[in-house]
Amino acid sequence: MIFIEWWIVARLFSLALLVAVGILGLWAVRKKTWGTRVPVQLVSAVVALMGTALFLFVLWGFHTGHIFSAPVYSPNRRMAVRIDDYSAGGLGGSYNSVELFMTHGLRSEVVFAGESNSVEPASLNWKNDGELEISYQGRSGSCVNTAQFTVRCIRK
Repeated sequence: MIFIEWWIVARLFSLALLVAVGILGLWAVRKKTWGTRVPVQLVSAVVALMGTALFLFVLWGFHTGHIFSAPVYSPNRRMAVRIDDYSAGGLGGSYNSVELFMTHGLRSEVVFAGESNSVEPASLNWKNDGELEISYQGRSGSCVNTAQFTVRCIRK
C-alpha cells in the first residue's frame, strides 16, 4: 500500500506550476517588440524567481513536526490506519490524528483528531473490514465516520 501525503504533492505541484508559468512568460515574448517584451519578461522573471524560492523553502520545510506510526491494516489488508503525531515545537500546538488510507493508499481521510499523545497504535482495533475502534486518552477527541466506514471512539 502506498501512503501519500497529498498536501505535500499539492504544494510542490502548485509551486512548480508557478515556476513553469514564469518561464513560459519569458519564452513567449522573446520575439515581441521592446515595449511588450521588457514588462512581460520582468514580471515573468519575478514570478519564476518567487516560485523557485518558495519551492526551495517548502522543500527545506519538510522537516515538519509530523511523526507517523507504523500502519495498522484491516483484516482484509485493503485499508490501513496510521497515527500522525504532530508537534509544532517552539511555535506551540500539538495534536494526534488517525488517518484512514483506502484504495491502495491513494485516498485518505482523517477519522480522529485529539490531543497530543492521546492515541497509540495499540489502541487502534479493527472490528471487521468496515469498522474501526479507537481508544483514546485525554479530555477531547473528534471522531468522523466515512460513507462506507464506521469509526467508534472510546475514551479510556
